[in-house]
Amino acid sequence: MTKFFSASSIKELEAATTGGSLTLTGDAGSKATVEVYASRSNWSAEKIKQTLEDNYTIDIRVENLRFTLPAGKGFNLNVKANRIETSGLKNFRGSTESKHIEGTIGIGGPEINVRSSQRVSLSFE
Repeated sequence: MTKFFSASSIKELEAATTGGSLTLTGDAGSKATVEVYASRSNWSAEKIKQTLEDNYTIDIRVENLRFTLPAGKGFNLNVKANRIETSGLKNFRGSTESKHIEGTIGIGGPEINVRSSQRVSLSFE
């Protein structure tokens, strides 16, 4: 699934997964592209697409630059931004700076990779 937006209209990006990985990349160009990829061993692209359509909500829309992740779950974080704010960050091992957070929550888990020239807010709820 692919959607295109004017980069100036993007203020917030909310991404969530109950299992799997999220990789979010971008730049300050005039057009923003949001792409969703899914894979599963021994499943055809058509079966994956049908399963996603039947059982999941994939909502891509323009809002602000904020990530809400489930508290108590493990993640591997690598976030670089103009400024990073966090709330509810617990059981974290790694380095935290105002512009870069890299490390592991709990025993680790899905990769959360974010690069932004904007402010990023990470909430764990």
